[in-house]
This record gives sequence, C-alpha cells and structure tokens, in this order.
Amino acid sequence: MNRHRNTLLALAVMTLLAHPALAAGTSEAQGKVEDAQGNSIPGAVVKFVNAGDAKAAYEVTTDKKGRYFVDGLLYVAPGITWKVSVKAEGYVPSKIKVESRTQTQIVAAFEAELRPDGSPHNIPIRALGKAKVDFVMLTLEQAAAQAPAPPKEEPSPEKGPAGGGANDLQLLAAERIQAGDFAGAAESYQKAIEASPEDSDLRLALAKVLFKLERYPEAETQAKKAAELEPGKAGPNRVLASIYYANDQYDRAEAALAKERQISPDDPGLLTFVAQLAEDMKHTDEAIGAYEQLVGIQPENKEAWIALGNLYASKGDSAKSEAAYRKVTELDPANAAQVFYNIGAVMRNKPNATPADTKKAVESFRKAVELKPDYAAAHKELGYALLNLGEMVEARAAIEKYLELQPKAPDAGELRALLQGLPKKK
Repeated sequence: MNRHRNTLLALAVMTLLAHPALAAGTSEAQGKVEDAQGNSIPGAVVKFVNAGDAKAAYEVTTDKKGRYFVDGLLYVAPGITWKVSVKAEGYVPSKIKVESRTQTQIVAAFEAELRPDGSPHNIPIRALGKAKVDFVMLTLEQAAAQAPAPPKEEPSPEKGPAGGGANDLQLLAAERIQAGDFAGAAESYQKAIEASPEDSDLRLALAKVLFKLERYPEAETQAKKAAELEPGKAGPNRVLASIYYANDQYDRAEAALAKERQISPDDPGLLTFVAQLAEDMKHTDEAIGAYEQLVGIQPENKEAWIALGNLYASKGDSAKSEAAYRKVTELDPANAAQVFYNIGAVMRNKPNATPADTKKAVESFRKAVELKPDYAAAHKELGYALLNLGEMVEARAAIEKYLELQPKAPDAGELRALLQGLPKKK
C-alpha cells in the first residue's frame, strides 16, 4: 500500500511540475458588475475564454457586492486575446471598462459598448498580467427604452460649423474620441487631411485612431506619411512600431523603435516599449539596458525595478535581482507581498533550478503570505515549491489554504485529488 501511495504521489508531483500554466505563465482578472445606477449585481456570471484555446475557459459568479476575481488564466501565445462576457437574470450587457497591464506597462485601457445579446468582447491579457474588467448592465425595460443617439452632423472641410475648416474637423474628431466613437473620429481626420494634406500632426492623429480601430495597413500609410512630411517628428515611428508589434513583426518594430529613440532618447514611455519588446525577443541585455536607463530617469518607477529584478534573475545575477526587488519594497511597502511573490516565482521557475533556488522561493512565498494572509496564488505556489523540496506535510497545509481561499478555482478539483495522496500533520 505504501509503495502504491508513494508512486501515485510521485506521479502527481511530476504532473504539477509539468503543468502548462507554470511554463506559459498565468494571469488574473477582477472587477465588478453594476446596473446603470451604480448598484451592485450579485450572482452575475462572468466568463473568460481564451481565443487561442477554448479549453482554457473560466467562469465566476459575482459576490454580494457585485465583485468577482479569477486567477490562473492560462497564457497561450503572444497576440491571443480573451473573449469576455457577462450574464445576469433580468439584465442585458451595456458597457465594459477595461484596464489590462503587465508589471511594466498598460497593455489596454478602454471603455466600449456591449451588444445586448451577450456577445463576448475581446480583451488582451499578457502572461503574469492583471486585468480590471468592470461591467454595466441594463434592465430589460431600460434596454427596450434606450434609443440610439442621432448622428452628429459632419461639418464641411470648406466651412465647418464656424467656418474653421480643418480646425473644426479636428475638434470634432477630438470630441468623437472622447465619446469613444473612433470610427467617426477617423472620418473627421480624413476630411481634415483633405483640407490640409501637408499637416503631419493630422496624419499622426489619424494613424493613432486607425491603429485603435485595428485598421493596420491604413494606419501604417498615415504614420509613414507623417514621418515623411516631418522626419524629426516624435511619434510616427512609435506608431509604426506599435503596428508591427501588434502583428508579431518584432524585427520591424525594433527597427522603428530605434529610429524613434534617436528622436526621443529619454522618453520614459518609449524606453518601456523598447524594454518590453526586447523581453519578447529574448534580448535580455537590451531589455536590461533600457530599464536601467529608465530607472535612471525615473528612480521611483517600481514597475521598472520589478522588471529588472526578473531580468537579473534570469541571467543568474541573484545579488542584483534581490537588490532590485528590495528597492521596490522601499518604494511601495503596501505591495511588498506582490514583490516577494515575484521573487519566489522567478527563483522557482529558473531553468535548472537547484534545491537552493527552491528554498529561496519558499522563503519568498512565505514572506508574501505573512504580509498578506489571503494571497491565494502565493499559498498555491508555496505548496508547489514545498512539493519540490519533499516537504509534503507543509505542502498540504499551503494547498489547503489556497483551496480555502479559492474553493471554486479552475484547478480546485485537481488539487483536491492531489491532497488525497499527501500526508496530514500528526
């Protein structure tokens, strides 16, 4: 019996260590569901389905305050989005507000109208990223009574509403962007360009709107024209880099960023983009160089320090890595638990990690849960690390705590099965 149990346990541990979520990286999402008056909607069902792998589907229900949380979102590949939807009895979806970010940059931040039939909305969420996704829903009566607003009259390029021509069209475009009408803004900018075809600012503004609409070939044309009209202008090459990056054309994005960096060498946002792209291309030294320049300009940029901690660790420079993480705890003591979690994750997932690396990971995860006892993900990762060290009783306690905090987690069934083979504390 003991031999069988030990074999089963060994197989379970091997399965956990080979779990794709650990290799590919997972993310988390949270938010709230409210009605048009801002009242919470408990019991609403929020669903996340990976557009690249329909098996990666997660469904959560809002609590009494209309809030939800889901972790362990499995990252499949660059460029893959999540199809997100919401349902609640007696309501129809109306609006969605999204902020998706990594530790170093905002990936997406927008508001959009939702179709009342409940069709999902695509949201980009990066590996190890976090997304805040809020919903507004209407009652059936409100949805039936809601009528579309009449279209706003387009001024002519010659006269405009006050005779201002391209200037008035540009103002109208800005109003439409503020209202979330990017297609209308693109139309206004295009008409303004007809009146002032040599205006590089208009070309750049149109390129940005077209990029937002994912009309990439048109955006590329306008950005190139803006750069041609004003070669030393900041912005066009950055838009081009964004277009190429969105289409996984990393070499072209890198070349465009190099041109932009010559124009704006100390732009913090640009340096973040350069570093992020270098990370994606596995150009670790280039990423480190960009982040080091960034913290030289913005010494209180904790996201950049976290990224440096990760990158130093990936190169085996533990001293620099720990120093970078300690810098973050100085800058943001309130989020120190997240920092120690990151330290543990880096140490545990190092290629060819040694027992010493795993022990450091355990120490970091323990510090994270000490600082934040309800940190579910840290309890789970602590359990995995302890399994690697053969500390079965302590691993059981950590996994039990995770299940206590997240009883409906997508991997809850798998972990409960694993617990059956782990010894209990005597």
